[in-house]
Amino acid sequence: MDSTIAFQVQPKKNVVLSGEAMKEMAKQAKANKEERRLQCDARHNWIFEKLANSLSIEIAAVEDAVLSDERFDLIEEFLAADGSRKLLFYYQEPVRDIQSRNESSSLQNTQSQRKLMLTTGTAEPLIGVCYFFLRSTDKAISTANIGTELNFGSMDCSAGRLLQGFQTTMSKILLPALQAQEVRMQIFMF
Repeated sequence: MDSTIAFQVQPKKNVVLSGEAMKEMAKQAKANKEERRLQCDARHNWIFEKLANSLSIEIAAVEDAVLSDERFDLIEEFLAADGSRKLLFYYQEPVRDIQSRNESSSLQNTQSQRKLMLTTGTAEPLIGVCYFFLRSTDKAISTANIGTELNFGSMDCSAGRLLQGFQTTMSKILLPALQAQEVRMQIFMF
């Protein structure tokens, strides 16, 4: 008796959009970006400036990337009273671009295109530089308290060096800060 096993291989589905659909999507993206731009105030500009200075790029480029990001609402959640304790940005080549380049059979020398993106820190792996803002209060972040209630830092985990990036951040930044605070506490106690 001849037994055959039949199975169906599902090809990758590519979505083809008409020119009109693409124009409509671009129009909607532009409208969202402009609406977000109107929401921005000095607090947002402070964040944009910190990122631009660290990345050595123009503030306009940071603003454009952040306003275009689908996770823009993470900023509003972070700045609100009782908001998130952290706001994370990755500056790296998007994972889907790396995967498609790895799957590509061509041997072209493609230049990696790093992109600034908002993240929760759980949705995609860190394979570049993480820029983080940490808040030290449950109060809403205002223009009056943003400089004192937020801490800004970065961790370079390029080329998959997550552990090395964490070790550097701990040894060069956090440990000296804690040691200085301990010395101040000892002086205060005497």
